[in-house]
Amino acid sequence: MALPLCSLLLLCSTSDLPEAVEVELVIYDVLGRTVQTLVANELQGAGYYHLTWDGRAQDGHGVSSGMYFYHLATQDFEQTRKMILLK
Repeated sequence: MALPLCSLLLLCSTSDLPEAVEVELVIYDVLGRTVQTLVANELQGAGYYHLTWDGRAQDGHGVSSGMYFYHLATQDFEQTRKMILLK
């Protein structure tokens, strides 16, 4: 079943990895609870990446509209940014 376009959120971050590295990308709610782990300590080759989150929690249920945070981490780099999910 295809999701309606309005329920999709494009993650507003892209990654340009200069070399192969282990990556973790996690989405959190405003209370700091893990909503979804998109990449779990996976070895990613060098290159440019763009990920899409479909607005669902780890259990497969849709989450409500609102502010969320994503945390991107490698061995030598960490970044947390906020994003808004609109339905």
